[in-house]
Amino acid sequence: IEITADGGLQTYTITFDMQGGSGGTESVEAPYTLGLSSITPPTRTGYTFGGYYTEADGAGEQYYSYDGNSAKTYDRTSDITLYAKWSANSYTVTLDAAGGTGSGTVTAVYDVDMPEITMPTRTGYTFGGYFTLQNGGGEQYYNADGTSAKQYDKADGLMLYAMWSANSYSVTLDM
Repeated sequence: IEITADGGLQTYTITFDMQGGSGGTESVEAPYTLGLSSITPPTRTGYTFGGYYTEADGAGEQYYSYDGNSAKTYDRTSDITLYAKWSANSYTVTLDAAGGTGSGTVTAVYDVDMPEITMPTRTGYTFGGYFTLQNGGGEQYYNADGTSAKQYDKADGLMLYAMWSANSYSVTLDM
């Protein structure tokens, strides 16, 4: 135990780098060799908080757990900055083929391109992508070739609708 000149317990400042999160405790005083006081964890849309670590992205030593409780005693003799660890959440996205074949679901990860899909088909029509509203309205999440049109940005599941364009055919009459 480290004691100050006036007989008190030596404390150090822990500053929290929320790494894109907000609303949590910003700093605490940490008494040397004792457990840490509980904190309010930060929040971040589309992500789950995994604790505070000595290095970014959950590397190094963990000092706080996901629920804001101490994960270990403070064993440093200086102030420190701890970094939030975040895990992107996964969501179920339902694909409505809107009259075609190939409806189903995919698992989308927040802030990541949409996952691969099996292209839907519809006789007499050309696929134009998947959208948040019917008939190609709203936001487009898949291109006409089935590739991702954007990263997933909803903090919940979603229904996407296929957009179809009627094919044109030339008919020649032989008289």
